[in-house]
Amino acid sequence: MVVNVGGNASSFSLAVSDIPGAPTGVTMRDVWEHKDIAIAAGAVHFDLAPHDSALMVFSKVTSANWWNASAVREIETAALLQP
Repeated sequence: MVVNVGGNASSFSLAVSDIPGAPTGVTMRDVWEHKDIAIAAGAVHFDLAPHDSALMVFSKVTSANWWNASAVREIETAALLQP
């Protein structure tokens, strides 16, 4: 889940290799929109309105131990630091 807690629209990309479990599928499922989204050039891109969120489900993760709290914190920190 990605959340824009700011008062302005925000766009950012996240490398698939930075996502816990390093999904190898070519699509992700947008839960809110009920559709599959292509993963392009090894990254996922998000455009979020102020106070908006996106919930994605990735398939074909390479690690059964994909939930790694420290990795998630690193992603959250990187997302917060982007302009």
